[in-house]
Amino acid sequence: MAKRKKISQFKPSTLEINSMVWCIQNNIKILPEPTNSGIFLLVDEMGIITKSGKSYTNEALQSKIYELYTYLYAKHTTKP
Repeated sequence: MAKRKKISQFKPSTLEINSMVWCIQNNIKILPEPTNSGIFLLVDEMGIITKSGKSYTNEALQSKIYELYTYLYAKHTTKP
């Protein structure tokens, strides 16, 4: 019988979870777009959609989504 590959589980921090909740409540969403060459991320900021320039693997996808939510939260909540 073939051995199964262990997939590392990503556990978001409290800050990352709160950032995601804030973004979704303020109409900012990050959506995966699977393609043949990998998974791209679409960032929908209040109707303005931006596609990532880099593709991600399944293992790196979850951590990158939370990283982007944290970045967008900080971008929109800090005052210059």
